[in-house]
Amino acid sequence: MSDSNCFNPDCQISTTGSCAENHPSKEACPNYNNENNTNIDIDIDYDDDREEGSDESNTHDGIANTSIDINIKVYSGDPLTETEASDILRERPAKIIALMGDSGSGKSTFIQALYELFQRGTLGDFLFSSSKTLLGFDKRSFYSRLSSGQNTPSTPRTSISDGLRYFHLVLKHRNDLSNSIDILLSDRAGEKYKQSRNLPSLASDLHELYIADKIFILMDGEKITNKENRTSASNVVRQNIRLISDNIPVNTSNNIKILITKFDIINTHPNKDDILDYLSKY
Repeated sequence: MSDSNCFNPDCQISTTGSCAENHPSKEACPNYNNENNTNIDIDIDYDDDREEGSDESNTHDGIANTSIDINIKVYSGDPLTETEASDILRERPAKIIALMGDSGSGKSTFIQALYELFQRGTLGDFLFSSSKTLLGFDKRSFYSRLSSGQNTPSTPRTSISDGLRYFHLVLKHRNDLSNSIDILLSDRAGEKYKQSRNLPSLASDLHELYIADKIFILMDGEKITNKENRTSASNVVRQNIRLISDNIPVNTSNNIKILITKFDIINTHPNKDDILDYLSKY
């Protein structure tokens, strides 16, 4: 018999204690108690039907006449809109990390990899606590699983029509489990960054770069392994840095980091030493 709180018909976590999809906990499973993103209004209103001058107590079965309005925000589990991210920031502080890179540079894969690493346990000194975008994380990871039926693992790319979205993580330090830190990871199609380099006036639309605590500019490691593509891949990173320094008020020395993706390709390349030497001088 399946768990009535889970959308997976094979789930028996209430009896076995184990998730059918091997998620570490019920909270980490996007299928368990997942609701649509909505506001739930609870209105408790006890009307006083007494006639004027009546001595009848203003209670209903011992409960005083009262009206309570409760508004609860329930997230869909998909990546957050800018408005939803702002709602979280109004509730509590969060670290915002902007991921900047062209299409195919590895932004979506980076987000997917973080989710999968935290599923396995700690990452450095940090542990996964919760997330408001578990369904979004799980959708990104689906096509890398055997259950997807894909012959080759893949990650769906963000469409430019999706605009700006954020993935959400709540982490705890292993030595301080009483406190937590919220992380918001920006997710935007790489075409938008390319358009902004060609037309810098569009940089004002890149809201994530203005509010980010850290900006990770992704360099495509696969292109770096090819000498014909190496210069163009490096220039894209330089142009992104120039776009930021010319248009967005940030401290580039502290806030901008270059993140080399697809490093496994570099690591197994026959000219690995030459590639690493090039990167060390970059």
